[in-house]
Amino acid sequence: MKTTRTIITSIALASLVGCASLPNLGQSQTNAQPNQKKDVAVGAGIGCVGGALLAKLLNKNALAGCAVGGVGGGLIGNEHYKKQLAQYQALAAEARAAGLAAELKTKTVQDEQKQATQAVDRLTISYDPQDMVKVNAKTRGTLDKLSTLIKKASESTKQTVEFSGQSAHTCSIAMEQLAQRQALDNVNVVDRCGVNPEYAIAISPNPVR
Repeated sequence: MKTTRTIITSIALASLVGCASLPNLGQSQTNAQPNQKKDVAVGAGIGCVGGALLAKLLNKNALAGCAVGGVGGGLIGNEHYKKQLAQYQALAAEARAAGLAAELKTKTVQDEQKQATQAVDRLTISYDPQDMVKVNAKTRGTLDKLSTLIKKASESTKQTVEFSGQSAHTCSIAMEQLAQRQALDNVNVVDRCGVNPEYAIAISPNPVR
């Protein structure tokens, strides 16, 4: 009996270590990019294996143990959503504090157990096109701050940055200015200049909706 308890404890600790090693950010399997799907699957797999082994040691049904363990592992995926949302909320607050018009939109997604949870949709930074006609000191300062926000969002998860504006020329100035600041080096860029009339720069986790 003592040996069984020791093995059970070891399995539990191994599962916790495996969970702790998962990346910080991600989305559920329903709406996630490939690497984020993998994170959620790994979490569910850890729970499943641990549950099955525990069930075997306790002379229970292994498949039932796997199902129960998988539920616990699936909860790891929910934490990805929560952490990513918290980070975007912080980015939105920083943008507003810097005088930028920032709007954070969320969406409802389903986790592995079909439970509804809130996830990031996009953070939209709107700007006055007149500020791009002549890039003065004030405009440069705004672009510096926006560049910092984009780089910070890209530290843990690759982002998509979408540019839009009625005038393709004016819109492209914002894109070029951020590119000069290396803010677009590690992101997917979507050019909707001249297509979408709203002058805005939208940041969102991959994939593009």
